[in-house]
Amino acid sequence: MTTPQAGPGSLLPGPAASADAQQARFPERELLGALLQRPERVAELRGWLEPGDFVDPAHRAVYATVSALHERGRLRPVPADPAALSNPDQRVRQTITANVVAVTEAMERGEFTDVRVENYRELMTGLYIAGAAAGAVPTGLYGQIVLELSVRRQVQELGVNLEAAVASTDPFTVDAASVQSGLREVENRLMNLVAQTRRSAGEVMGTLSPSARPSPPVVPTTPLPARLVERKERALVHAVIADSAHHGLLEQLRPQDFASAALATAWRAVQNVRKRGEPVTPVTVWWESGRLAASAPSGGTLSPEELVEMRSSPQHATAVDGAVTVVARASLTRIASRAREEIERAAADRSLDAGKVIGVTSEAAARVDQHVSRLLGTTGVPMALPAEANPLSRRLAGEPAPGMVPRAR
Repeated sequence: MTTPQAGPGSLLPGPAASADAQQARFPERELLGALLQRPERVAELRGWLEPGDFVDPAHRAVYATVSALHERGRLRPVPADPAALSNPDQRVRQTITANVVAVTEAMERGEFTDVRVENYRELMTGLYIAGAAAGAVPTGLYGQIVLELSVRRQVQELGVNLEAAVASTDPFTVDAASVQSGLREVENRLMNLVAQTRRSAGEVMGTLSPSARPSPPVVPTTPLPARLVERKERALVHAVIADSAHHGLLEQLRPQDFASAALATAWRAVQNVRKRGEPVTPVTVWWESGRLAASAPSGGTLSPEELVEMRSSPQHATAVDGAVTVVARASLTRIASRAREEIERAAADRSLDAGKVIGVTSEAAARVDQHVSRLLGTTGVPMALPAEANPLSRRLAGEPAPGMVPRAR
């Protein structure tokens, strides 16, 4: 495998090379410069700020190396007096220089990172200058800024993965195991983000799970053709009007699962007629559809001719099963797409802090999970845990995780 390459402070090609990533490099550079001046302060960040939280691969390498060298006692302590850093004497300068050299040589040897930098000396000189110019800085606060930027990037990736979780290589099937696995991965990664942000605020928690680092986003498959989806939706409305044996679907599929407004209205009309104990006929469905359209205009209703035609020829059970799968798959895709868009908006909203961004992401993921449980239930797949049993929901609500205790102030 080719070893990743990074220029001195440059970004590797890919998602990291965005305008947001370029801006994120600013606090990263200042934080690393401060750590080169006072490497012992990396201990304040250990346990909640990780190399993967840095968008620049070269910065990840520096942070991983500084942290590892300090943990092994291979970096010299620097006097804590801020005045000694703003106007260092020869002894302080020699100590800082020795530490910079130790970090540079460890990176060149690849002791603690696989990232390869084009020019180590240039990279480290730039960070050294940034740290010297900044003087004494609030290392913990800078670390929290780097973490929040990381959280925003990660939840955007999770939005893409959430959408991909409902996709399938076969557009005419829904892989229940794959969908549930994808949603559990999103949940696990969100729980790790909760743990990181809480640690940064002063809480002590157990070890992060191995899934803390984000996996590459998965590109969803192409949505089902709109005409196919409408045809299958029409087949389901046809089925429940023509044969009461299919009325069980009325308890599982909802009007919002239909992309066609007219067919969604017809579905709700059948539900209402049946709930009142009235016979489901073209006339009763037409009449109820008119009432619904008058109270909440939604884009039309089925004509009397269409409803009569649906009564005349019952749908075969196999055709109904196939229609359920397509409609469920299309509905899940729309729901997940809306969730991704909501997550992206939250990640881009700087007025929301990291905890709120994670909360929005968690709520969006929970809605997708609920729809997955309901819709996959139409094919006999066991339902997922209810929302109140979701461990992530409990963590976000403030329930301590196992092993979490408040840090002494």
